[in-house]
Amino acid sequence: MTSRNNRHSTPRWLGVVGLLIVGMAFGAVFHSLWVSDPRGVEEGDTEAESHDAHQYEEEGVIHLSLEAQKASGIDVTPAEVRPMGEFLQVTGVVAPDQTRVAHIRPLARGVVKDVHVRPGDRVKGGDKLLTYDNIELGVVVADYASALAEVESARSNVDVRQKVLARSEAMLKVGAVAQTTHDLRAAELRDAQARLQTLLASVGKYEIQLRRFGMSDDELSRVTAGQPQNVLPRISEDVLLAPFAGIVIGYEAAAGELIQPDDEVFSIADLSMVWVLANVYERDLGLIRLGQPVELTVASYPGRVFAGSINYISDVIDPQTRVAKVRCLVSNPQTRLKLEMFATVSIGTDTTATSIVVPRDAVQEVDGTRVVFVRRSEDKFERRLVVTGAQSNDWVSITDGIEQGELVVSQGGFALKSFLLQEQFAGGHGH
Repeated sequence: MTSRNNRHSTPRWLGVVGLLIVGMAFGAVFHSLWVSDPRGVEEGDTEAESHDAHQYEEEGVIHLSLEAQKASGIDVTPAEVRPMGEFLQVTGVVAPDQTRVAHIRPLARGVVKDVHVRPGDRVKGGDKLLTYDNIELGVVVADYASALAEVESARSNVDVRQKVLARSEAMLKVGAVAQTTHDLRAAELRDAQARLQTLLASVGKYEIQLRRFGMSDDELSRVTAGQPQNVLPRISEDVLLAPFAGIVIGYEAAAGELIQPDDEVFSIADLSMVWVLANVYERDLGLIRLGQPVELTVASYPGRVFAGSINYISDVIDPQTRVAKVRCLVSNPQTRLKLEMFATVSIGTDTTATSIVVPRDAVQEVDGTRVVFVRRSEDKFERRLVVTGAQSNDWVSITDGIEQGELVVSQGGFALKSFLLQEQFAGGHGH
């Protein structure tokens, strides 16, 4: 169901050459097994040479002995008529799953020292992305040390006020001090206690900031012990780490640049799951629903099917194209699907139709077209151009090119394709 019309000729021929090499290997192994002239000839006989030259006397037809068929694992299955669920075929584009994309920013202003990754790099969770001089963290450390000193001073003041108030209470009992004076000293203690609580809150705020910058308990204790100078050398260098395994898809950093907390320095995407944004015409929206399974194919991997499901249907129709965006969530464990790849999306519908079907493995691609190898006799196979339709599980419907009951090669088709390409290559070079 994929379209190969846009392929450039050079990549296609590179693929053909690769298949030819495989075909030559098959040819070397099975040369002695190929069908020989029924009259029988000796090795090196001119009649054998004549026979070899006419094994492909009909274009697209391959002669292969029963022994060679067995060695190649060739098996055939009759094309049959059966009901197939109808599929809606639409185009789509591969995009990252935005719920699996991390937009990484520095926590503080700083100057980039080293960048450890590049666009396209694969990273693991915890890998270093960037090292930078953290300008703001030194300021916070100094403020934190100052706040700790003020807390100690405030605690001392509270202790003094508590002692003064205790003496005032004793003097008040014997009439040695006026009630107003005692009340004033009680108020001074409350003010001192309130100031201490305010300063403790400031210390807590600074501790939160420092922990967000990555300071350890040991480093905080050094500052608490009055040794911030022992921490500052480490503080001046900070690191951005990958939050999870993925691929670097965004990159805005270079050594010597000033970065700010608002700057998105990296984007990392986990591409084990991707979105495929499909275009569904307005008239077909009634055929789809959330959760509906989909099958995805791309030109880069002929015959490979990726499974997914619909997880979003847009509420907006494009006024120019009359299509709605339909988002499909597709599993991509080996990251074969690349961002911005064009794809063909097959969406199963609730309707069925009777059609001729063949096993999925029977369909091969040769020179950008879909073909099926049909057994014409015990030792003769014909390449047949076909037009494919819906796919369901392990079956593909054939809308043109195959008749009911014809025997198609369901296993071993790759070997036949290799032999065919070998013959085409030899014919193109005058052999």
